[in-house]
Amino acid sequence: MILFKRAMTEVSLDLIKFRLQQISTINCEKKISNVPATYIQANQDLLISPKTIAAFKDTYNKFCVSNVDGSHFVLQTNPQSCWEEVIKVERLGELA
Repeated sequence: MILFKRAMTEVSLDLIKFRLQQISTINCEKKISNVPATYIQANQDLLISPKTIAAFKDTYNKFCVSNVDGSHFVLQTNPQSCWEEVIKVERLGELA
């Protein structure tokens, strides 16, 4: 968090606003993928809205969500549960 806070103080609010506006206006051609995808969702993530999952559902035909206990940085704070989810998805793929 210290590095994040330092980075935020070194970038002007006008620049952050400009970058967010640029991102929000991106208009990508919608494509559907047949590649299986799993979203590891941290149940205490305060940065990513649960509504974000809808974009993934619209993009991947084979999509599932794995809920894991943790914050936004769930891979760092709960690597064991994340690893277990990856293994579970891999095993399910072998059965398909």
